[in-house]
Amino acid sequence: MKKTSSSTIFIILIIIIGVISILYNTYNFNKKIEEFQNQNKNSSVEKFTNFSYNDHINVMYNTTLENYKKGLDINDDYKYKKNYQNYIQYYDVKKDFPFITYGCIQSKPNENIYDNLKEKFHTNIHEFYSLSIDDIYQKIVYDLTITLQRTGKDVLDEPVYIIIYQAPNLYFNNEQVVARHDLSNNLKTSYEQNIDNVKIGFEKLFTKLIIIYPNYNNELKLYENEEGLNEFHKYFKDKLSRNKLCFLECNKINTYACGCLNRDESDNSSDFYKSTCIEYTGEKFNYGMVYIINKFNSLFSKQLKRNSIIM
Repeated sequence: MKKTSSSTIFIILIIIIGVISILYNTYNFNKKIEEFQNQNKNSSVEKFTNFSYNDHINVMYNTTLENYKKGLDINDDYKYKKNYQNYIQYYDVKKDFPFITYGCIQSKPNENIYDNLKEKFHTNIHEFYSLSIDDIYQKIVYDLTITLQRTGKDVLDEPVYIIIYQAPNLYFNNEQVVARHDLSNNLKTSYEQNIDNVKIGFEKLFTKLIIIYPNYNNELKLYENEEGLNEFHKYFKDKLSRNKLCFLECNKINTYACGCLNRDESDNSSDFYKSTCIEYTGEKFNYGMVYIINKFNSLFSKQLKRNSIIM
């Protein structure tokens, strides 16, 4: 009887320790998110104080995302401009934003990008309904942490890339409408417009997040001499796009774009909805935004090796 009682107490203690650990990690992550948001607010106040209105607008739009829209191609430059200092003129790099834009990948709905990538690199996928960018940050921190534990190392060899897809949920006069590149003037992924008003960011959006570790093969072994990284750039070179549907904003935020994802088959979730992304010809394509995880951002700096190489 004593032995059974001791075993029960031991199990209860283990459960209590586990719950405390989960609560602590959640608190710590939320604190980091809050610190990042406060840092952003403070820097905005400072910029308005020190810059003219025109200067401020120019700085805000001088990000890697805005410059990618205009023709910046990091893929072409990476061999010659790997160093962080070569990108410091971009506002998001200078201010250590969580993501730095690499490009946008276009594919047919039946093409499985995840399967293609996982043949060559350690690659993970997360599919979930997201109300804000914080949900995406949290998935990435979790993935980095688990992957780091599997390597048995202190830090991960970077860079690490992500592809974000969000399925748009658009309503006009109570009818769902498709996302079409020549009609998406407001670049919102979630809105409901009728005679009375317009709601933006009103629903959770289905989000597909692919996380790619190009310095590791599919068995989580390190490539030598940047072999994996070179393969990564080669894979994306002919797939990059600047279609307008690439740049639909992530739900409730205009700092990042989250692309466009077609969905037809139900996932049996109460949040399920269909979505369509088409060209003016009626042909469907998926568009995923590719970002470099910024190792200098406080959300990810603990898991990633910090050196002067940006990609």
